[in-house]
Amino acid sequence: SDKDREAVNVSGPNAVDISGLEYPETVVFVGGFDPLQDRQRSYYEWLKKSGKQARLIEYPDMMHAFYVFPELPQSSQLIAQDREAVNVSGPNAVDISGLEYPETVVFVGGFDPLQDRQRSYYEWLKKSGKQARLIEYPDMMHAFYVFPELPQSSQLIAQVKDFVSHKCKTSDSY
Repeated sequence: SDKDREAVNVSGPNAVDISGLEYPETVVFVGGFDPLQDRQRSYYEWLKKSGKQARLIEYPDMMHAFYVFPELPQSSQLIAQDREAVNVSGPNAVDISGLEYPETVVFVGGFDPLQDRQRSYYEWLKKSGKQARLIEYPDMMHAFYVFPELPQSSQLIAQVKDFVSHKCKTSDSY
């Protein structure tokens, strides 16, 4: 539903399939010390139940293996930064200007190694005529919100709640 799509889109660009591409297999990586490992395993199970080809790779000694991406033809391309499945807003980005796309909020941590990619995604949304908000946490690292002892974690969760609540109140489809 639109409600689900808007809520999920808070977490990343893959909530709406804009690529139109089909990949033979999705690889899900799970870190053994990752606080989100149950969610990653659930995602893998959902892929399998949905009839999609998926492979689960576990790294028991790793803290956070958060990447989930389609397997690319050559192993050397697994980090190919210009593939539209890996970098939806990169040089090979699909034109979404004519598509319905939910309002999006993008959170960026100042010490996040992906902060340039996140800002690029935000700028791409804006250039495509989509409603987007950028909220920055200059002193935070990637996925800081999974650490409840950080006050910024609670702040981000409250901002997500406010964003989703506002979208639920202002949408005609609810």
